[in-house]
Amino acid sequence: PAGMLMGSLVLALLPERKNLALTLYISLLTISAYIFITGIIVLPFLLRILSKNFYFFANIFLILIAGISSSFANIPILSLLQKNIPADLRGRVFGLISSMSSFMEPVGMFLAGLLVDNVPVYILPLISAVFLTLLTNYIYSGLRSEA
Repeated sequence: PAGMLMGSLVLALLPERKNLALTLYISLLTISAYIFITGIIVLPFLLRILSKNFYFFANIFLILIAGISSSFANIPILSLLQKNIPADLRGRVFGLISSMSSFMEPVGMFLAGLLVDNVPVYILPLISAVFLTLLTNYIYSGLRSEA
């Protein structure tokens, strides 16, 4: 929450960005890096070497960066949606987005629970980060070709 608040404050102070696609691209790559680093620092041999203090401060820093990055991704998207969706449809669209998010969260938790039982826990963030990076690059390349 502190990172999201900081990101919101920074966005409020900055002028409105014209290149939304680049902002989203950088934000999602930063989130991918956060997820990847989270998987790296819990590798079994590092757990034996690194101190609890390191993990405490590293996680604070990483979560702060993830919160800031998520603000840089979410706020411009929501602003863009509010500007471009007609007022009579806005409630329906945001309701649909909210419903889809509410549906996907337990599905993701269920799948993660199944995977954690069968796959070493440090592998999941590494694979997730790689897929998020590939997806981000694929979507951004499509957005660049349209512009």
